[in-house]
Amino acid sequence: MLMKAQLHEENGSFAEAADIYEKLVDIYPNDILADNALFALAKIQQYQLKDTTKAQANYEKLIVNYTQSLFVAEARIQFRKLRGF
Repeated sequence: MLMKAQLHEENGSFAEAADIYEKLVDIYPNDILADNALFALAKIQQYQLKDTTKAQANYEKLIVNYTQSLFVAEARIQFRKLRGF
């Protein structure tokens, strides 16, 4: 699923990629790649789909639920940026 979403992202089908990333996180929340999918989803929502509310919620979810992720530091930066700090 992750590779399929990445292919959609590379082809510019950001809405389809976001749907797949979201399904991956919903179906496999404890998977080793769930944090990757959640971070990619938040980035797509922030930059391509311009849905900052959902992006902020997903960055927060990453920070709270995946504390050991390598993406937490960048997620905090983006979360603060979206909140206006």
